[in-house]
Amino acid sequence: MTGVQVEDESGAVRTMTADHYVSALPVEHARPTWSAAMRAADPQLARCGLLRTDWMTGIQFYLGERPDIVHGHVDCIDSPWSLTAIAQAEHWPLHPFAADIR
Repeated sequence: MTGVQVEDESGAVRTMTADHYVSALPVEHARPTWSAAMRAADPQLARCGLLRTDWMTGIQFYLGERPDIVHGHVDCIDSPWSLTAIAQAEHWPLHPFAADIR
């Protein structure tokens, strides 16, 4: 890559250059944006074609008390929809909300 084109609020387009570029897209949407030259320059991009993707959805519950479940991640492997649960405060001990939930 030699640069990217960006458009500002007024609609003006200009080219910007950088040492590194980030593509913040799901891999299945990013792959079509990578040219053959980009894939040749970075073989890791070419290997992304081998990734198998699947989507999932989620819901968050904000609880006033710490749930009495195992420490970490719960995987209900026999559930019809592959349900999982994570008590997030367990994984962020330095974050203030961890102290708020008792």
